[in-house]
Amino acid sequence: MKKIIILSYVLLILSGCSNNNFSNQLIANNEKNISSDIQNKKTELDATQNKNINNFGNYLGSYYKGNYVWGGAMNLAWNELNENILQEKLKLRTDNEVALGMVEKLNNSPFSKQDLDVKSYYIKSGYGQETVDEINRESRKKFPQKSFGNLNLKLSPIDIVSYAYFLKEVEYKMEFREKNLKFNGQIVKGFSVFNEDQEHNVQIIKYEHDNKFIISLKLKDENDQLILAKGYDMEKPQLVINEINKNNTGILATMLEKDRFEAPNLHLDYHRDYVELIHKPLANKDFEKYVISKMFEKIKFDMDKKGARIENEAAIFMDTSAVIVDKTKPRNFILDQPYWIIMKRKDSDNPYFVLGVNNTELMEKSQNAENNIKKENFLNDIASFDTCNEIGKIKDECECIDIALGWDPVWICSEKIKCGNDLISKNTFKNDHCTCVVMEMPECGFDQDNEIIKCGSLECQKNLNNE
Repeated sequence: MKKIIILSYVLLILSGCSNNNFSNQLIANNEKNISSDIQNKKTELDATQNKNINNFGNYLGSYYKGNYVWGGAMNLAWNELNENILQEKLKLRTDNEVALGMVEKLNNSPFSKQDLDVKSYYIKSGYGQETVDEINRESRKKFPQKSFGNLNLKLSPIDIVSYAYFLKEVEYKMEFREKNLKFNGQIVKGFSVFNEDQEHNVQIIKYEHDNKFIISLKLKDENDQLILAKGYDMEKPQLVINEINKNNTGILATMLEKDRFEAPNLHLDYHRDYVELIHKPLANKDFEKYVISKMFEKIKFDMDKKGARIENEAAIFMDTSAVIVDKTKPRNFILDQPYWIIMKRKDSDNPYFVLGVNNTELMEKSQNAENNIKKENFLNDIASFDTCNEIGKIKDECECIDIALGWDPVWICSEKIKCGNDLISKNTFKNDHCTCVVMEMPECGFDQDNEIIKCGSLECQKNLNNE
């Protein structure tokens, strides 16, 4: 099934007032209070964090369930309003520092439609209901897979609307394998590398240690990049974007055979109202009668073993750079703590989507997670070496074991204990008749009364006193 990148759109509407001359009292009231329906509306924004959104460099993102989100559609709609309608940068008549700070960022954002390919976006602005109807019709024609509904607005002939939408769908070069993992200590569904072809999916932009790295997942469309960055300040996306642009050059190295990669599945469906700017009057010449009456954006993002889909304003494109690595020590690219997702075009320094993943709110919790984790960890262990053939051989703290499951003998790597004169794996039991490895797998483990260890067709007494 084809994976799609999240899609989002932004809508900016300016309503003209029937009276061309605002009274001073009306302006004062607009400055002091947001209308009661906006004040009382329950949103999912984290108010405590969102009060500091102006601190994030060039990106006017916000928090959703504790995760930082930014998409490019609002910037596209804002630029369209400035260029096509106002013919200059938007100005507000207000002393509100938060509103002025947001306008400053929107007016000077480095992101523009030049950072996207033409086939991925739709932008339009104009006056009245006719423009709204054209937007609904034209955007749906260009993007039949658009999941957002039509704009449900009734505008007068002098009302203004500015609209932008973009959709990105990307697939990895090679599909990953499903795998549960722990994120901040909680088990969630995700995906990982399990063979050599999948290893080539993961390109290393920068690696300092297991808790600080930047990697790119190779896509079928090499003009886009999907970049993952762990260990960087989760409140300052501009810093990690600068680091990506600094190191994302040249030919990127891929994972080595002993390296590991794991990432969680993600699902985001987010609506944001720009309440800080609503009801603020314009100061632009010939537009003093206008106020911003409605301003919102929607973002959908999904990411799993096959690829990613961003609807709205989001994109992450990767450059590669040669990396000097220590080949003697395996590296772990495990996204089990807060990390950044950045999507952009390969030839652009400016991303179209940024997501700071801080918790498991966007992840799918795993059923029977503990058992699956044990099974997956076992499979990771036995994949650490080439298949062995000398039963009982010890190598690098691992033992060659015949687990009687119809497989070739494999290496079991775990803490060793003494059993008689033998050094065996801690999770291995022996008696006079058989050797069994206890795993969380149907073919091998304790039976219900916990007295017999079953390994395929073999049954071994749990009690080792007879050895």
